[in-house]
Amino acid sequence: MLVETEVITDVNEKQFETTGVVEWSQEFKSRAQLWRERDKQHEQEKKALNAELEAERQSRQKLLSAQYELQERIDSLQSKPAPKEHRRSLSDASNNSQQETTVEDDYGYGSVRSVESTRPALEAVNWSAGTHNGPTQPVADAGLVLRMRNRISALQSELSRTTKRAADLEDRIMNRHSTPATNPNIDRYKLEELEIENKKLREHLDRLRAAGDSMLVSKEVIEQMNVMQKELDRRRDECIQLKSVLTNQTVNLKSLASSNYGSDVDIINEDGELATAYEAQKGINRQLQEELLLEKKFYSEHISKSKAEIEKLREENEKYQKLLSADLSAEPKNKTQEFAQNEIIRLAAESLALQERVDKLSESCRRYKNQIRLLVNKLKEVGIDDVNDILDSNDPVVPPNASMTLEMAPVTRKKEREYLGMFEYKIQDEGLIIKKLISDLKPKTAVTLLPGLPAYILFMMLRHMDHVDDEPKMHQLMKAVRTAVKKTLKKRAESVEYNALWLANMLRLLNNLRQYSGDTIYQSANTPRQNQQCLRIFDLSEYRQVLSDIAVWIYQGLIHLLERQLERLIIPAILEHEEISGLSGPSARPPQAGAGPQRLKQELSATHDHLHTFAVDQPLRLMIFKQLFYYICAYSLNQLLLRKDLCCWAKGLQIRYNISHLETWIKEHLAEYGQKSVEEILGVLKPITQAVQLLQARKSMQDVQSTVDMCANLTAMQVCKILNMYTPAEEYEVKVTREFIHEIQKKMQEKTGANPDKDPQNLLMDTKMIFSVQFPFNPSSIRLEAIELPEVLELEGLLTKI
Repeated sequence: MLVETEVITDVNEKQFETTGVVEWSQEFKSRAQLWRERDKQHEQEKKALNAELEAERQSRQKLLSAQYELQERIDSLQSKPAPKEHRRSLSDASNNSQQETTVEDDYGYGSVRSVESTRPALEAVNWSAGTHNGPTQPVADAGLVLRMRNRISALQSELSRTTKRAADLEDRIMNRHSTPATNPNIDRYKLEELEIENKKLREHLDRLRAAGDSMLVSKEVIEQMNVMQKELDRRRDECIQLKSVLTNQTVNLKSLASSNYGSDVDIINEDGELATAYEAQKGINRQLQEELLLEKKFYSEHISKSKAEIEKLREENEKYQKLLSADLSAEPKNKTQEFAQNEIIRLAAESLALQERVDKLSESCRRYKNQIRLLVNKLKEVGIDDVNDILDSNDPVVPPNASMTLEMAPVTRKKEREYLGMFEYKIQDEGLIIKKLISDLKPKTAVTLLPGLPAYILFMMLRHMDHVDDEPKMHQLMKAVRTAVKKTLKKRAESVEYNALWLANMLRLLNNLRQYSGDTIYQSANTPRQNQQCLRIFDLSEYRQVLSDIAVWIYQGLIHLLERQLERLIIPAILEHEEISGLSGPSARPPQAGAGPQRLKQELSATHDHLHTFAVDQPLRLMIFKQLFYYICAYSLNQLLLRKDLCCWAKGLQIRYNISHLETWIKEHLAEYGQKSVEEILGVLKPITQAVQLLQARKSMQDVQSTVDMCANLTAMQVCKILNMYTPAEEYEVKVTREFIHEIQKKMQEKTGANPDKDPQNLLMDTKMIFSVQFPFNPSSIRLEAIELPEVLELEGLLTKI
């Protein structure tokens, strides 16, 4: 019994354990199911939020594009010359009339255009009459009345000014007539001198005649007379000039006295003031003359003493030279004296050579010390203070006549300067820097530089402003950069190279602002040195959004430019090119060399090379090609839906073969971006691929479901349109029935009802649609302190590396 009881107990325990395990497993399964449902719900919510975010981003970028377009229209309208209009208010009517000298055609207040000949004279105007409402009566023209009044006042003021000028001229003429002329005085003095001279000459002539009766006048007497005559003429002219000057001074003094004292001129010397002043001036002149004589005497004595000393030294020098030459020229008496002479000559030559060398070294030392002082001052201006030890070594300069032993000093290698990764510039050089760095930078020059070098230079300039806390200069620089980039790209709007260059540089500058902003999310890939170089004062998050908007604008402009370049190649390459001969009948033209998919692939390859050359970020390159292949698909499908001659089996086969060229190009050139990216871009071509497959598929009632599944990326309207335009082959293909089309439409509408994201009302694809673009963070490993300015940019004298 005990054994049976234990067995029963064990069985019950096992059943209980089994029951518990089952319950726990069921509970676990139910919870797992609940978690899976929650995960699905969360995934759906995440997808919905991502779709909403994508829609918001796309709408914002559309609004941004519209804003830039409106801004361009505003700029173009402002640049046009304004139409000529005549708008005038009552307040500025008088101002305008003062600047006019003639009465011209006018548009007054409430008046129509009136001509001068139709206006009555001022005397004929009835000023007492009231104003009339008629617009054609000139009496009520307030503008005309104001203009005439102001014209009269201007003429009156001009008349008064003319009268005043005439009165001034009359006064000047009267004063000139009343003032005695100086010429009569000079003539009078000349006449007096000439009369005296004439009298003397007559006396001399009489004497000579009296003496000439007995003897002839010799040549010496005649020459003496000529010399005396010249001297007399010179003295006479000097006397005349001095007298005229004295007369002028007298007249000036009289006029000054009369202007100060009026008619009482004698009041000047009523107390003997003039005599006292004259005596004082004579004393001053006498004292100055004595001082001048003393100075002359002192300097003459000093010059005589100096001459005597110079003469004495010259005599001693000549004496010593004679002795030395005698000793050197004399033959030595013994070998000791000969050896001494040779040694003296050798030492003298060595002394001269050493003296010249010392002089050169002293001059070099002085020049180098001056250069060191200049460099130390520059370093102090930059902000480096630990350079005072450079000038602590006060080495004495070697005097020119000193003899010393030249020793080589130990050579110490100077430690290289450690840069901070900044560029300093003067505010007045900002325009020239922006011009050389942005406006004048050509793509063929940029490809030889470090990728994104302009962005690095601009960021290093911003770092220096953050270092010195110069916020106004920072705002001015960012505004100048934005304006210069926009002007450059507007001028080069048809250049893929310029757009790709500045798209890459704007993204590089944006990523630099992120990387060195100090935010933790952007510092994961930074080195300790890069974390030390982060911005300390400025918060440039707003400018990051500005740069992002500029990058979106450049991206959209680049997309539109590439689409315009591809538009002329899509139809010949995708829809009309027939590389497989014989499908379209004997009348089909052979394929042209250089046309078709090959030309389109060459254009895509050139675009890929440009983006890779200018170092556009890899995700952005992928987005650009996704947008381009969407445009190729949309443009091709729209043309296919509008052309009935393309809706046949043979054309479908040709188009499918042409599309395969693009798929091969995607797999070859975009494989570096990953398989997922390649599949994403291939998915963009699905609408045109499915439309071509519809042309090649069977169209019987048994193929309705497979056709609906095959055309998953086409709308019901697009499928029905292709089926209605489909042209079957003449012999071996059955025409598409209406029942088949109605069944296809019914099935696709049911499928669309289950998937509300599809819009069945769209027949044509939107070729102007642009996917929303994002700019993921891409940190740089370039060390800012290692960046140097290349000579090709011509910025050496404008930027200073710190």
